[in-house]
Formats: sequence, C-alpha cells, structure tokens
Amino acid sequence: MTTVAIRRDEPGFDAIVLYAFCGIAALLSLFATAFTQDPLFRLQGWIFTGAFVRASLVMTIGLGQERFRPKPDRYE
Repeated sequence: MTTVAIRRDEPGFDAIVLYAFCGIAALLSLFATAFTQDPLFRLQGWIFTGAFVRASLVMTIGLGQERFRPKPDRYE
C-alpha cells in the first residue's frame, strides 16, 4: 500500500526576515517622526512610515495567501 503525504511548505526564511524588517522599520520611522522638531524631517518620516506600513500589509496578505512559498518545480 502506498501512502501519499501532503507536504505544506512554510514560507522561506528570506520572506520572514523581510516581513520583520518592514515591521521594525515602520516602528523606528514612527518614533523618529514623533520626536523630531524639524518639519521637513517630519514629512519625510511620515512618507517612510506609510511606505513601511504598506509593505507590511502587502507582506501579510502575501504570506496569508501563500505567495511566498518555495516552489520545487521552479528554478530559483
């Protein structure tokens, strides 16, 4: 009797590191924006914070829909 095992691959380590980096960078840019007195730096901080939050949301959706799973049939 042959048993077929369904293997569900976990996301790659690089996807998890990128996800953590986006989250930590969003927090750091938010703190830098909150504690500055320079209005131009504050504007740039909000731009970076928005970009990192958006990247975190895209990574969350991508990891949830299994888009960052390794594909054994494709050459990487």
